[in-house]
Amino acid sequence: MPFERVHGDLMRPGPAPMTDTEREAAEARTSLGTPAAEPEPPAPEPKPEIVPADAGDHDVILEGFLAAHGDWEKGRTFPIESVC
Repeated sequence: MPFERVHGDLMRPGPAPMTDTEREAAEARTSLGTPAAEPEPPAPEPKPEIVPADAGDHDVILEGFLAAHGDWEKGRTFPIESVC
């Protein structure tokens, strides 16, 4: 016997009904909602930084960045011997 013929009157389209636990969790989430606050205005877009060097002069750009940001330092992620 096909399933639909035997249980067709109990079938309905769509997702399964929520279980008691799912329903209680959904109610708990909605009851603990925070009051709506005014949205903050969007932050202004940062202006592009003007680099005082030729775009192809990477060493000058890196040295300028390192001079401006004392907490950064130049380092290698691989041993120099690995470069052929």
